[in-house]
Amino acid sequence: MAIVERATRLWVPGPAATLPLMPASMDLRAFDEMFRSAGVLHRWTAAPRVVVQSRVLQFTSISDVDYTTLAQTWAGDR
Repeated sequence: MAIVERATRLWVPGPAATLPLMPASMDLRAFDEMFRSAGVLHRWTAAPRVVVQSRVLQFTSISDVDYTTLAQTWAGDR
């Protein structure tokens, strides 16, 4: 089974340390939607590929869920 390593630093001796795996502010509903399907937790074993979209969308309304892509693209240095 592959793992993703994480590192943290502690001052020893010091007060008792708690190392949470998820912050208390974590939105568990969003987490479940993103990482669980049919009750099974899916874990990444490597960092996901990053895809940067450079197409420009036409904005019409804040409530729209669909947008039209324009011929224009963003410059690569942004």
